[in-house]
Amino acid sequence: MKIRKDLIVVALATFCLIVTLFTALPTRSQSGMGEYDPWIDSNDDGIIDIFDAIHLAGAYGTEGTAINKTALLLELEARIDALNASLVELQSRNRFVVGQISGLPNLALDQPMPYLPGATGENTIVVASGVGNFTSSIKPLAVQAKVTSPTTIRFAVWDCNGVEYDPNDAAWNSIEINYAVIDR
Repeated sequence: MKIRKDLIVVALATFCLIVTLFTALPTRSQSGMGEYDPWIDSNDDGIIDIFDAIHLAGAYGTEGTAINKTALLLELEARIDALNASLVELQSRNRFVVGQISGLPNLALDQPMPYLPGATGENTIVVASGVGNFTSSIKPLAVQAKVTSPTTIRFAVWDCNGVEYDPNDAAWNSIEINYAVIDR
């Protein structure tokens, strides 16, 4: 009788084990095991490993507002497309050229304006910045640019202490001015 009870327990245990295996194996094969999922890779190192599991375990049980990551990516993509379209439209309306002047003392601050077909002084903007090499260091410059005629730009330059450029001052070793001329 005792052997019969042991046989029943063994048969029942075997049956439970077989049922468990047959229900687990199909589930595992359908879940896409072995495929890399970047949403699971929390530290973005390209490997789903124990460090990602530790991060998940630390966040386990927390609550918050769910987000649809796919919708968020599509929204960002749409915003980028809109900005690119705006940029193309602005570039078609505005024409611009960039330039640079540099040199040692006695730099001519009246410069010929880069050629923009059809540009006139009244519809042209100049944006400029510069640096000066002084006897002690290199410092940023305050630069004012004004279109004085359809063919000329006049630059006024000050050092960071408000001292205006003087070609006769030996402290001004050199100046470099970068500018953009924009025809609106």
